[in-house]
Amino acid sequence: MRLTSPAISTIGEAVTFRFDGRPIPALAGETVAAALSAAGIVTFRRTPSDAPRGLHCGMGACFDCVVTIDGRIGQRACLAKVVEGMEVSGALPAEPFLLSAPAAQAVPAPPASEHACDVLVVGAGPAGL
Repeated sequence: MRLTSPAISTIGEAVTFRFDGRPIPALAGETVAAALSAAGIVTFRRTPSDAPRGLHCGMGACFDCVVTIDGRIGQRACLAKVVEGMEVSGALPAEPFLLSAPAAQAVPAPPASEHACDVLVVGAGPAGL
């Protein structure tokens, strides 16, 4: 996050990017989330139920700050560094393909069998690794 204090001098070239059409000043090398927060923007997007989402964990673990950056959907604002002229949007994509993905086909389970073993791992498999 960007700290502001008379005792702290800024490092980094001044750049500008756009968030939902609005120009946002930033410093080269800082994250999109840091620049948005410094600009007073704390809601980066809204869920389909209209709940606000923004910076939460700040380290890429929670996905609350997910935005669209230069057309790339699902980018975490807390991990993406600002670039001069980048376009960031918090709106849901116009194409609802992410919200209406086809259901996965059911895969039949293999028949149960008994095996002698020294170590038993339950619940792991190719999909669980």
